[in-house]
Amino acid sequence: MSRDDKDGDVLDLIGRRDYRQAVDLLVRRHGDVVYAFCLRLLHDRARAEDVCQQAFLQAYKGLPGFGGGSSLRTWLLGIAKNRAIDALRAGRREAGRVAPDDELLDDAVESAPGPDERADESRASDALGACLERCVSPAEKLLILLHYRDGLSYEEMGALLGKKADTLRARVARALPKLRRGLE
Repeated sequence: MSRDDKDGDVLDLIGRRDYRQAVDLLVRRHGDVVYAFCLRLLHDRARAEDVCQQAFLQAYKGLPGFGGGSSLRTWLLGIAKNRAIDALRAGRREAGRVAPDDELLDDAVESAPGPDERADESRASDALGACLERCVSPAEKLLILLHYRDGLSYEEMGALLGKKADTLRARVARALPKLRRGLE
């Protein structure tokens, strides 16, 4: 199994087949990040909570088979992404239209709430949020948030999104000057 310093104790619990305690630790440690990720994709608190719960339930069931090919956080976000796509697909089916996964994710990111909907955030965060909406594409915004806000490495992002780490690194590098100009 892959050792992640932050989740070494969880890996030990998995090794001892104490899945209940392992998932409890995962929820406490990564629940906020997984929920925020779901909310960014779904833009609905209730649906994001449901999908987050589904992701952790699936993680609980999948812990015996976790092979350590990625960090636990990346694995959890991958599960959450797939459950969010399922939720988006179900919503589209209800509306009579089913789109490919990439289109679903792009649409979800494009319709992100603006900074004025996040009244509890600081002024600097609001300015950055406005700049993200105005100055970069939805795909660039998602990459910037995953890397800088959620702290994912480019390798973790690549595993999550099915892209090469170097490609994602280059896309973020091209987006940052746009952000900088927008903030100035």
